[in-house]
Amino acid sequence: MQTARVDHLNHRVDQLSALARQTGGSQGLAAALVDPTARHYALVSTSPGGQPVGQLIILPSGASYLVGSRLPQLGSDRTYQLWSMVEGRAVSVGLLGAHPGTVAFTVDPNVATHAYLVTIERAGGVVAPTGAPVARATV
Repeated sequence: MQTARVDHLNHRVDQLSALARQTGGSQGLAAALVDPTARHYALVSTSPGGQPVGQLIILPSGASYLVGSRLPQLGSDRTYQLWSMVEGRAVSVGLLGAHPGTVAFTVDPNVATHAYLVTIERAGGVVAPTGAPVARATV
């Protein structure tokens, strides 16, 4: 049951990202950047020294963006995967790709998230994190 839910969420994120690209996603991002109701979270490396590696912008509607990503490029067999921490469990928000720049995704605005994590996973993603997070945004 959980696998089907995560697969459905990943599919939905992919659909929304594609729609954002087709319908002027950059306009949506521009609006999000100046929206006073948007929440901004620094995405910070989990390596010693914890340098910023991007910013998450979350709108009250659930429309969201990763911007300014400085995550290192991965091989084509790997992807960055974004997770929402909900009640102590990691729930997949979607795949960011092997070299994310600006990525549109969506979250459920009715779910209380405590943090966002980024892990490195096999291309295509996984239903649960397989390794330690490489970046984190505390909510």
